[in-house]
Amino acid sequence: MALLSYLEDGILAIRSVGDQELEEGLQQMQAAIDLACNHHEATGNRVPLLVDLRESEENKDPQDLRSVAGYLAENLDVLSGRIAVVTQRGLRFGLARMFAVYGENVGLATSVFTVAADALAWLKEADGPAVAASEDS
Repeated sequence: MALLSYLEDGILAIRSVGDQELEEGLQQMQAAIDLACNHHEATGNRVPLLVDLRESEENKDPQDLRSVAGYLAENLDVLSGRIAVVTQRGLRFGLARMFAVYGENVGLATSVFTVAADALAWLKEADGPAVAASEDS
């Protein structure tokens, strides 16, 4: 379906709705990266990333997750490397944790949350932990 992206308070947010092929998703992700580029050019600040999978129906395999991590790592000139993923418990939570491991190998600090407010707070922390997982009730 779609990746919807916007920039708010210096945070790039990407919301995944439905399911889509990897190549289509990477093309849509480039539009989000372009927002981060514009912000970086205007402010000099690199942008943290919030990924919202609560409406996603994606079920990516490990190679797809590695590809996405690598793609994001290629953009660390404008992305801060801090990625907060919001999802519900279950399959996508596990896939997001797998992505966090792949991301750590390429310089991304990823944390997985079930509560969006917790994800935003983690992204805004100046000296927070590099990688964390949160399964809030």
